[in-house]
Formats: sequence, structure tokens, C-alpha cells
Amino acid sequence: MKIRFSTGEMAKHFGISKQTLIYYDTIGLFRPRWTNEETGYRSYSIEQNEILDTILALKNLGMPLKKIRDYLNLPTIEERICLLEKQEERIKNKIKVITRARKRVNSMLAAFRDRSKIVPFEMGVKRVEQRSLFSESVSEPYDLYQLEIAIKRLLERTQVRGDTDLHEFMGVVDAPAVNVRLFMKVGQYVKSGGNDRLEAGDYAYIYHKGSYDTVYLSQKKLENFMEEMGLEKVGLIYENIMLDYLAVSNEDEYLIEVMVPVVRRSS
Repeated sequence: MKIRFSTGEMAKHFGISKQTLIYYDTIGLFRPRWTNEETGYRSYSIEQNEILDTILALKNLGMPLKKIRDYLNLPTIEERICLLEKQEERIKNKIKVITRARKRVNSMLAAFRDRSKIVPFEMGVKRVEQRSLFSESVSEPYDLYQLEIAIKRLLERTQVRGDTDLHEFMGVVDAPAVNVRLFMKVGQYVKSGGNDRLEAGDYAYIYHKGSYDTVYLSQKKLENFMEEMGLEKVGLIYENIMLDYLAVSNEDEYLIEVMVPVVRRSS
């Protein structure tokens, strides 16, 4: 008498669900040796254990079910080696993606932890070293709509790199009048090889806490501070996005570093 396994027995033996075996049957990947047409009762032969072992082994290698079905239909070892080599290449590419993602997660964690300790509305002057960045110019009329378009263009260029992060956006802003902000450029910092740079120099800064719409209030505070300190603005305004919706759920908790390149006003 031939040894038979029911669907439930087969599933239990391999530590998978009955639904998985039924699905494999439906897509033609692994069908029972016998099916009772009257009752629909399925049963598997002992010889089929080796086939299911192979399927599960290939699945554990990350091979899609369609590719597994193709693999089982290949008659020669050379053809199977070729398919396994392609799977190895897919795994290498996945490792690159995962490694880059892990690096970015670690970078975000470190940045968020450090930035959560920043004192809101702290002002001062600091020396900033030159930094490379990728930037995109914002088109006229330099408003939020055109800024969003520039951000999308920037992400298309930088998302494949391993040295940029989602939390490292920087905007270059002109402010010709009170409560007027013209977005000139948007950038992301990179270790090297960018098309732009943040110049080294002395920068007056303030850590603005609140929505983007209220940044001009902190900008005004910084201007008053610069006037008191005898400092003169010598370039456009830089706005480093420290904490945004990626880190906090409320716009009132946003943290934006406003930096202005300055020199001491000559007497």
C-alpha cells in the first residue's frame, strides 16, 4: 500500500499552513499526487517530500514562487545554475538597498536624538566649515509650489546615493521684506561630489520652533540680534530643517535652524 499524506498531515510535517499547500496547487507549483474528484480529498506521496523540501529551500533564498516553478521545470544542472546565479545577483542588490536603509536609519536616529536636545530659539554666532551639497534651483515666482517641484527633482537625483538623508534638507531663502520669503534653492548635504556647497564662514543662527509659516518671526529676532551685535548680513538665508513631519507629528514642534552669513560691521 502506498504511503499517503493528507493536506493537513503534509502541512504539519513541513510546518506550513494547509492554505499554503492549497495555494501552491492553485498556481501549479506543487500539486497533490491524488485528488478524489467526488470528495475533493487531496493526498500526497512520500516521494513528493523531496520536491516540497526543494520549494521551501528556494523560497528561503528569497526566490519568487514563479521563479521557483521555472526552476523546477529546468531539466539540466547548467540551466539551474544560471537561474541561481540570477537569484544571487538579486540578493546582492537587496543587500545594497538594506545596507543603505540601515545606514540612513542609524543616521536619522542619531540626528533626531541630538536635535531633540536643542534649546528652541537659542541664538548666537558660530563658525561653520564648508560642506558639499546637491542643490536644485527653485523657479519663479519662488513660492512653496515651485519649492515642492524642486524638492522632487532633488530627490530623484539623490535618493540612489548612500550619503544623503531624508532629514538633511536645506533651503536657501531671500527675504526682501517682512513676512516675505522667496525660496531660491533647496539642497541636501553630501560628503563629496555635490554640485554646490555651503561656504565656510561665520553664521548668525537661531533655532526656530514652530511651523514654516512663522519662521519669519524668528528671522526678525535674529536680525535684531545681529543689529545689537554689530553684524552685517553678507548672503542669503539658510534654513536647515532639523525636525519636521518625519520626526514630529505637530507643526508647532518643527525645528528649523535659520543661519545668516555675517561679518563684523566696519565702524
